[in-house]
Amino acid sequence: ETEQLEAEMAGLLYTVTASLLLLPLIYPAQAFTSGGIGLSLGHRLKCWGIARSLPTPTRRTIFHSPVGKRIQMANVIIVGFDPSVVDYSKWPDLNPEKLLASLEENRVLVSELGHHVDDCMVDLGETAESRLTKALKTKGYDCVILGAGLRTSEEHFLLFEKLLNVVHEHAPKARICFNTNPFDTAAAVQRWV
Repeated sequence: ETEQLEAEMAGLLYTVTASLLLLPLIYPAQAFTSGGIGLSLGHRLKCWGIARSLPTPTRRTIFHSPVGKRIQMANVIIVGFDPSVVDYSKWPDLNPEKLLASLEENRVLVSELGHHVDDCMVDLGETAESRLTKALKTKGYDCVILGAGLRTSEEHFLLFEKLLNVVHEHAPKARICFNTNPFDTAAAVQRWV
């Protein structure tokens, strides 16, 4: 009986291991996400009786890269002024085209780190709070970046304070980080996520 039980356990272990190894080949786009095709692997293991209790799913998906580094995918939102409302006289090396290019480059860099990135471009205060509130209610964010343009302008200090309180109210568990200019957003995300 013991030998038969050991053989059955070895067969089950072989089946689970083979499934884990083949999953990325069969469903490469969904292999490391909790959503996508079918049930999550954890749910399958629970149904098979291998796992008795599983933790509640989180927004983050954790996987190991091909080199073995642990990666946490986070939902990131970048909050900043819409390029059409920026006073470029304060930043002589910046213009709308450079700002838009840097925003897109930052989106790509943060995405390449394995995170999902959204933008929330706000005006000078007329609808900024409601726009950010709406954005934060659409998805659970793990990281909120408040741009340097919001933080470093004395005339926009009260708007920055209001937006910070909106983040505190609608994304209380999110990490808050700050860039120092439009070109170092990815570094800010790496510090906190």
